[in-house]
Amino acid sequence: DVAVIRQFVLGFDTFFATNVENYSGGGVLFSGNLKAPSDVAFEKMQSRIKQKFQDKYELYLLSDTEKEGSVVVVFPASSIQNQFREAKWKVAAPLALVTLLTTLNANGFPIFASTLSLDFSDLNLHRLLESSPGSIAFLLSIISHEIGHLISAQQTGIKLGLPLLIPSGLGLLGSFGSITSIQSPVRDRT
Repeated sequence: DVAVIRQFVLGFDTFFATNVENYSGGGVLFSGNLKAPSDVAFEKMQSRIKQKFQDKYELYLLSDTEKEGSVVVVFPASSIQNQFREAKWKVAAPLALVTLLTTLNANGFPIFASTLSLDFSDLNLHRLLESSPGSIAFLLSIISHEIGHLISAQQTGIKLGLPLLIPSGLGLLGSFGSITSIQSPVRDRT
């Protein structure tokens, strides 16, 4: 397939390959020179590889604007799909629960102080209700931020994993935010 990619997918009108090397993960790295603007060359190569191999391979173009030379990397699609695994609920749910507890603690519900002193007399419904508005507002801001990521990713055809909420240590700050894994290749950085 390497010879077919070099002859059919790459070409004098898109990318002239001067060197071919094996790349990690079963990929192939083609070094060479762009013969068209990077966006035009990428679209042509992407179209050709899909025409010849359907969804068997993923193609990436890395162009260096400061130096001469560019690189095309081709990976088997199966190797890329194995690298992107969804975050599991058994990790996300406990992190979300601890984040809820740390935000409640940061907003006045003394969960950690009571636990450390083994004095649970301050943990009552009234204190919980007093600290809830700040916690809810903070968590809603994180959730709305993550929804923005999901909308943006959906518009660009990128699949995202489950957001993982990151609690802060001892509940002093509430949360450090969240981390969302990218589950599919990012074709364009714009």
